[in-house]
Amino acid sequence: MIELNRRALITRVGAGALATSQLVRGEPASAALDPKSAPEQMLYCTTRIICSGAAGSWRGTGFIYSFQTGEARVPVLITNKHVVNGAETVAIRLHTNSKSSGAPDGNASILVANDTSGSWVRHPDPNVDLCALPINPVLSAVRPAPFIRALDASLVPSDAQLAELDALEDVLMVGYPIGLSDEANNYPLLRRGITASPPAADFDGRKMFVIDVACFPGSSGSPVFLFNHGAYATRSGTVIGERALLLGILFAGPQYRPDGSIEIREIPTRSVAVPSIEMMTNLGFVIKAAELQPLWLAIVQHYNL
Repeated sequence: MIELNRRALITRVGAGALATSQLVRGEPASAALDPKSAPEQMLYCTTRIICSGAAGSWRGTGFIYSFQTGEARVPVLITNKHVVNGAETVAIRLHTNSKSSGAPDGNASILVANDTSGSWVRHPDPNVDLCALPINPVLSAVRPAPFIRALDASLVPSDAQLAELDALEDVLMVGYPIGLSDEANNYPLLRRGITASPPAADFDGRKMFVIDVACFPGSSGSPVFLFNHGAYATRSGTVIGERALLLGILFAGPQYRPDGSIEIREIPTRSVAVPSIEMMTNLGFVIKAAELQPLWLAIVQHYNL
């Protein structure tokens, strides 16, 4: 184990995250929010991911997550493996702030490391569709400074917290369905739904659960939150307040065919004409947030932390 201070983490971990032929383009922002509530904070944790390669161009969703190592933090961009697989270019768009406080006042479009750079770290389980890119170098290079609200382990529910949840809970998904967003303000779209399987149970024996939310191309990699505001029920009674937990990451969903068969497929990253007709079921499969820990251990090993 190599001990690294905060400066070393910023300069070395993920040093290849920023593309060699980087594009950092500043853009003015419209009337951006100074985030106060939990949903407003969520607007600044995600980024639309735009990829291109031999198969054309496609889009997905990623979010910023901060891992803790000692007293230092390592921010990473997290998405699904299938979002970046085969990508020759990967672009993200972050909010920026030219002031020391207050709301963001700009945006920056950035080319980050592509799929062949060796900088992306895959989840060690081939059946878990997660990957991560350490982005300290990106955040350090962009000027004005990026304005982000990184998620962290404090939002990931423990097994005990999951056991306290009901089979049916309110969820909020943040992302870019069919590539849609508020272009002027660089905001993702917030979509509400409910759990379709108990969050504490491993659906079909895998570390995932199901949500009842319309999941369209571009939503791959979207963070899924348990979110309550006002009065909500718990096993101990009714609570007044606000509750937000990171339950997991969207990666796939069942599609229904005219012949009656059902196929479980990755949420597409592009909308294309296909010779068969497949209908969305408005259900999404979500990798449990606890799978972020094995991903972090893979990052530690990959970068020799």
